[in-house]
Amino acid sequence: WSVFSYEGDSEDLTVTCVGKYLGTEDVTVTAGTFTGCAKMELTYTKLYNYTDLFTGEETSELIVKKSTHWFAKGVGEVKSYEVRHIDEELSDMTTNEVTSYTISE
Repeated sequence: WSVFSYEGDSEDLTVTCVGKYLGTEDVTVTAGTFTGCAKMELTYTKLYNYTDLFTGEETSELIVKKSTHWFAKGVGEVKSYEVRHIDEELSDMTTNEVTSYTISE
């Protein structure tokens, strides 16, 4: 689905996000092992076309972020992993995980 689209005089921007449920998986992180976590994958794409203000040249930038998230019942997200590319070049990778948690009654 298209999340956002903008067209202006010298620029246009298209953002899409696609989510996919990948099933369940056991996940071990610093806070412990969580069984039957829901595993989700998100792919976020941003295509930005614009006219360079200094050179007047038409140019574009493509950013693609692909992330995987694991959610434990009663806890929420316990782990995530994201890879980001800008114009097909690896930009960065990030992993986050739960280190501790408390469940309120």
